[in-house]
Amino acid sequence: MNIELTQQLQTVLNKFAYRDDISKSGWEFTLIDNHIIRFQPYGLLDRYTYEILSEKLEELLSYYFEKAEFLIFLFDFAKFKKATSDVRSKIIEGRIFNNERVSFVFYGMNYFVSTISKMINNRLENKRLFVVKNEEEAIERAKKLLENYNVQKIKDIQEQNNYFLSEKIIEIAGKSYKKLSRPAWTYTDPGSDYFYKIELIDDNILVSQPSGYILYQNSVMANVLFDKVINSELGQNKKYYRIQDYSSVVGSENKARRDFTDYIISGIDSINLMVFYGLNTTMKTVVRLGKLMHPAFKKIRIANTFEESLELVIADKYKTAKRSKKQISEKQTESIYFVDKKELEGLKENRNKLEKENDRLADILFEKISQIAFGDQPEISSTEINENHLFYNLFNAVQLLQEDFSELRNDRDFTQSQLQKRLTEHTKEIKELKVDGIFVSVGQKPNVEFLKGKLKTNPSGYLIVNEKMETSEKGVFACGDVIAK
Repeated sequence: MNIELTQQLQTVLNKFAYRDDISKSGWEFTLIDNHIIRFQPYGLLDRYTYEILSEKLEELLSYYFEKAEFLIFLFDFAKFKKATSDVRSKIIEGRIFNNERVSFVFYGMNYFVSTISKMINNRLENKRLFVVKNEEEAIERAKKLLENYNVQKIKDIQEQNNYFLSEKIIEIAGKSYKKLSRPAWTYTDPGSDYFYKIELIDDNILVSQPSGYILYQNSVMANVLFDKVINSELGQNKKYYRIQDYSSVVGSENKARRDFTDYIISGIDSINLMVFYGLNTTMKTVVRLGKLMHPAFKKIRIANTFEESLELVIADKYKTAKRSKKQISEKQTESIYFVDKKELEGLKENRNKLEKENDRLADILFEKISQIAFGDQPEISSTEINENHLFYNLFNAVQLLQEDFSELRNDRDFTQSQLQKRLTEHTKEIKELKVDGIFVSVGQKPNVEFLKGKLKTNPSGYLIVNEKMETSEKGVFACGDVIAK
């Protein structure tokens, strides 16, 4: 509210003032600060003056809320005597108190006004009426209410921004597709470098983009967010396509990989096709092993780039005729080759070398697997052999096993050390005691110390409730082990 509007409002407030010289009753309005208006009634309020006041308040609120969204009314009753009996119920049920955008601070009250204020407060769903001793406390309370309002307004704006839709157009294979994203479709782990983002392409193609190192809790949060986006944008039980971008992932916990694998398997019926790209050696091995071991992975493909991934998805979605790389490279021709004796000897020599190399690698694999099984920590690297070699994937699988076993052993060792520490701290001597039975109990004393003096309890400390589970305090309910039975 700028200075010009403030001056205009004060002028309007002066027009809404009223004075009856005969009864020496009336009221004044004063602008204290932005969004804070003081109302000062004086004398007696009867049926006639109440009708005038109601009309002027309606006009005031109508004018005010054309300029602002929130109002705090300070009611100064220092010079007010009372209201006649025929208007008291009208005051309590006054329309002004039903306006959720108005808060009230009462002060300077006599017994009559104090009683009325309590009755008004009981009618309000949200607490918007506050009683203080004097004007200083009233202004302080009003500023606090205004501060809370501004904080909530900022939160509301941020919430709206979270749902702000960003739209771009991307082109694949000469065709254009709409790509959507929202700030609410992201997750950042405050304790690590992990970040997760989701984008939506062509209505039902979701691009999932994790980055950083994936911990187990990161995987869980990402899955929760993905389900939320699915339900909000596509609805339950609707099938979709998924592209998983791992180009910015530096690694993942064993538990995180297993959690994600279980998540994909459990929801595979809703997926038409899932394409991974940017996979490191470990994740490629996980996906390839999954394709060998579980039928759900038949819907999963591996690509090299985002463009290639999207082409695969679009082709499946629209059933585009697309020749595979194998079809492109295959030629339906036959050739006859003549090999001389020297060349034949060279081929035999190369075959012998290959067989020896395979035997050597097989021995290495057996040794590495044995070391893993018996708890050693071997250094395994898929770079020992060519990527196109038959054993390349086997070496990667062994590398994955070594990482998983190492992680499991570390968890086991940590758990054992913690158990041993607790055993040492809390147990000096272990005895064997023969008993006829064991009774397990959660305790006999209700945990309600924090409510002491606020709610009624029985001599044993349990909360007293009626048949509706209502406690001694209106609006507070209790059930379970803390109530008297």
